Order: sequence, then structure tokens, then C-alpha cells
Amino acid sequence: MYDIAMESHEIFFEKLYERKWKENNLSDISSALMLSDHRFSVLFLAFFGLQLENEPISVEREYAFDRQHRIDFVVRFGSTTLFIENKISDPHYHVEEYDPFISKLGERAGHSTHKALITVSNLDDQAKAICAAHSWTILTWTDVLREINWDDPEITPMARYGFRAYLSRICEVKEVREMCLDAKTIKSLTSLNNAIENTITQSSQNASVYRTIYAASNDSYGKYFELQTSQGEIWPWFGLVFDDSSIYIEVDSDWGRLIFKKLEQLEDVNQLSTDTSEVIGLTANRRSFRTKLRCFPEKFSALDVARQEEQLRVFFDQSCSIFQHISKSTT
Repeated sequence: MYDIAMESHEIFFEKLYERKWKENNLSDISSALMLSDHRFSVLFLAFFGLQLENEPISVEREYAFDRQHRIDFVVRFGSTTLFIENKISDPHYHVEEYDPFISKLGERAGHSTHKALITVSNLDDQAKAICAAHSWTILTWTDVLREINWDDPEITPMARYGFRAYLSRICEVKEVREMCLDAKTIKSLTSLNNAIENTITQSSQNASVYRTIYAASNDSYGKYFELQTSQGEIWPWFGLVFDDSSIYIEVDSDWGRLIFKKLEQLEDVNQLSTDTSEVIGLTANRRSFRTKLRCFPEKFSALDVARQEEQLRVFFDQSCSIFQHISKSTT
């Protein structure tokens, strides 16, 4: 049967996600949901080993320990306080920074204080050890998405359909193991993202990360960057496309107008490349121009992390050189 509540909530939160996909947005939306849907709060807090009954609940965002340290949100009910740090891709979890503040606040008699880190991707062994040493509970949003009882009759349609759809988009970060990377190398989308950003910022090319365009989606993960050419700026994208497990640098006809006049004149885009290695390949159509890291994923995954980073740098530099060459030739 057609469910207008389901469709309207899903559409609303899908559209919300298109603009509100960052960590602060996820914290704002999830904390607001906890205040508006008591049953969702009961189910959510159970992941942390906490039992919420009918007592009122408060959720405070950006709780300040001092002028420089803020945890994402604090949940209070009865004599219980739960401090939660939320992360999507940032690997700086702040567990060791925040723990002394929380320990001091939890010294009141008869008061129960709990600490938790919730992330999108799984933590590495070192991060897990740090959390265990300081008695922080670890949870992933993927666990919440997969294990919460969304069909609970008391949960609101806003949570069941809307927030579930929103959280599904947040958790669409793929397991990099599917792309032939292992623990000895760049082993997660977070580390790949960091490697891409470092490649851009440390390059000798006149390039910088362009942070005002959303760069990840349900089928890709990467970063836009601004490249200064002799004719002006273009804004290519650098990242991983999930469907064919390939790393590309791509500029489309909207964000790279400067180079498309030249491309229209070429019968074969490969004449732009003087590279004879397996680092780079070229494809183009009327809408986009791509350079591809040919050695990814099989040969790339066989390299140690230093060689992987070197391959990304060579790929980036060669791609930018091609863009620069096209720009200079544009009439």
C-alpha cells in the first residue's frame, strides 16, 4: 500500500542530506530527534548500555569543557550523563583530551557518567586501545542503522523513514577492502581521503583543496580542488569511484570551461599525454574529461604506503600538467 508518510519523510531527509551531511549536521539532527522522539532515544541509548524509561531527557550540543574543548553532545536523564563524540571521517577522536574533563565532572556522589565515541567507519586497533584504556564505549552509525528496531510501533515516522534514510546516506561510505586495499596500506576511505588532501596541498602545482563543493556521494568519495591555470581557475574532482573501483581526476564542462574548447578540437585525447608508464590514462566526452590512475586497484594495493602516496603524487602532477597544457592551448 502507498505510504505517503514514508515517502514524504524520506524525500525531506534525502533533500536535507544534500546540504546537511557534515558531522555537526549529523549531531544536530540526531540530537533533535532524541528530544522529539522518546522511543528513538530509548532504543538509541540502549546501544550504550543505558536504560531510559519514562523520565525526561535533555540533550546539549557542543558542550564546552573550556574555551578550547567542546564535545559534540551531552545526554542527561535522571542521575545519568552520557558524553558523546561524533565522527564521520575526521580521525581526531579527542578521547585523551576530553577524558580528564569528563572524569572531573563525574566525581559527584550518586551520579553515573558515561563516555562514548560514535563513528561511521570502524576504528583501527590503536584507537580501540585508547578508548578501552579510558573506558569509552565505541559504536558505529552503521551499527545503529542495521540493528535498531525501526519497526518498533512506538517510534515516529520521522525516525522510521526520515532519519533512517538520512543515516543510510551518511553510512554509504564503502568498505575499502572491497577495492583490494589491505591493512598494510592506505586501508580506509578516511586514510585515502587524507592522502588525497595531502597530495593536493603538498603538490608543486598551483592547487588547493576547494572545500565549498560537496565531494562525496553514494557512488564516489573524494575532494574537489582549485587549479590555477594561465587562463584562470578550474575545479577538478580527485577521488575514488566505487562502481569500477577506480581513482580519477575529473573536470566537467561546468567547472572546467576553460579546457573544453580545446577538447572539442581533438580527435584523440591521448595525444595530450607524453606519459608511457602505467600511471595515467585519459578519457573525454562532451561533458567531462578524466585522467585515471591505471595501476589502481590491483598493482596499487601491492605497494607499501610510501609508494602508494608517491603514485598519487605522480598521478596528480601529471594530470595537472595536462590540464595546464590544455588551458594554454585554448583559443
